Amino acid sequence: MYKIPSYIDNLLFDYLSGELSKENERKLQSLLDNSGELREYKDKLEQIWNGEKRSENDFGSAQAFLLFKKRVYAKKHSTHKIGKTFVLKSILRVAAAIIVVLSIGYTAYQHGLNTSNQTSPVVVTCSPGENAQVTLPDGSKVWINSESTLTYYKDFNKNSRHIYLSGEAFFEVESDKKRPFFVNAGDITVKATGTKFNVKAYSDEPFVETCLVEGVVGMNYHNEEYKLLSGDVVSVNRHTNLWSRDKMLNNDLFIGWKEGKLIFKNEKLSSLTRKFERFYDVTIETEPAVDSIRFSGVLQYESIDELLNILNETQGIVAKKRGKKIYLSLTK
Repeated sequence: MYKIPSYIDNLLFDYLSGELSKENERKLQSLLDNSGELREYKDKLEQIWNGEKRSENDFGSAQAFLLFKKRVYAKKHSTHKIGKTFVLKSILRVAAAIIVVLSIGYTAYQHGLNTSNQTSPVVVTCSPGENAQVTLPDGSKVWINSESTLTYYKDFNKNSRHIYLSGEAFFEVESDKKRPFFVNAGDITVKATGTKFNVKAYSDEPFVETCLVEGVVGMNYHNEEYKLLSGDVVSVNRHTNLWSRDKMLNNDLFIGWKEGKLIFKNEKLSSLTRKFERFYDVTIETEPAVDSIRFSGVLQYESIDELLNILNETQGIVAKKRGKKIYLSLTK
């Protein structure tokens, strides 16, 4: 099966729904020109999207996911009406996109989802190696990174706009000064009225971070208030409660993951391994000798094996790989 980063899933969906930008259209066309397998898969998805294949044998888990996304798109992305928990998985990266709506089986996809229970929260979860994009009831858009969960309730957009995040997400918030937009991410709460910003708050990492692409937001950490202006990055150390403010000189360094990129600059391998684990859905252990080695680079199309070859060729790091478990050392 053709394996590529999950952002191509989003390119294909945007293409099928007629929302692909000119720039992304060129990117997708370049990928299609260089891959016969990808062209075949894209043609198959087009047939499913257009309803040309109706046999039960044509409905695999990936197709079920695509049909679900088509139904959601037809309802103007009103995912809040589902009132259930679902998990979005990448079509192309894992080869089998599966949506779990509580205990409802695949029959629900053929006959429509039960939306009678409107009291349940809507939960979108991305597993390692995956990401997703959703549109909220108010029109705001959210990109969700690997190992992250986004939650909101049925009364979102009535009197206020509250969302709950575990992990990392990028928000493109529709302007509404009467109803501020709140991102509650454990230690921090970010308040906005109409902005673009990224929140990173993984529970297993020492730092929580907010970076602002445009507009103004307020960030609250343990009752400490921080005001961010366009281009600001505020980071707080959970262990020391010390915070720092910097400027984004390169947006992609902080939000490149939206486009399926993993970008790092002069970063220690000890901190990079966690990012590699999320990006590639693997588990990495290291010997102490390699933890302090620093790297700069951009990963987008490279497979995990290609990454390991790069580490070996540039720094002499040896990888022992068994399935999804990897051990890195300086000795064979």
